Amino acid sequence: FLLLAALPAPGRAESRVKVGALFPRSGYAADGGRDELNGATLAVEQVNTTGGIRTRVLELVVEDTRSDTGTTVEAFEKLVSGDRVVAVVGPTWPEFTEAVVPSAGSSGVPVIVPSGYRTSPQNGEPWVFTLWPAPAGVVEPLVRLIRSRGHRTLAV
Repeated sequence: FLLLAALPAPGRAESRVKVGALFPRSGYAADGGRDELNGATLAVEQVNTTGGIRTRVLELVVEDTRSDTGTTVEAFEKLVSGDRVVAVVGPTWPEFTEAVVPSAGSSGVPVIVPSGYRTSPQNGEPWVFTLWPAPAGVVEPLVRLIRSRGHRTLAV
């Protein structure tokens, strides 16, 4: 949420800063979504307890992705166009994130992905940020390190 402090104020003066939350609250991914929503809710409570963002209350606007890529895109567009959020936390799971990337680029609303992403989230897209590195970004440097130390084989 530190990123939000640097965002310009919306065009109209409001006492709230709306942040969207795209998490699966139903369907096969609901268990993970519940935990991620709990974490986001706790973060919002902590920000608001300490005075908010530039004295403005942080409001989490939650949408259920229903563990479905189409629903995820619709929910993202609702948050951006209807709720007019300044940023979106989520979605989670690679398939949901990848479905939202094109909409994120055209909306100009930052998307902060709290979990897995199959490829580099940027892929030329400056509005998508991840808190979880792509596998290639972790494995390739580890392999280079192992080789630099003289090892040629590895057992897992």
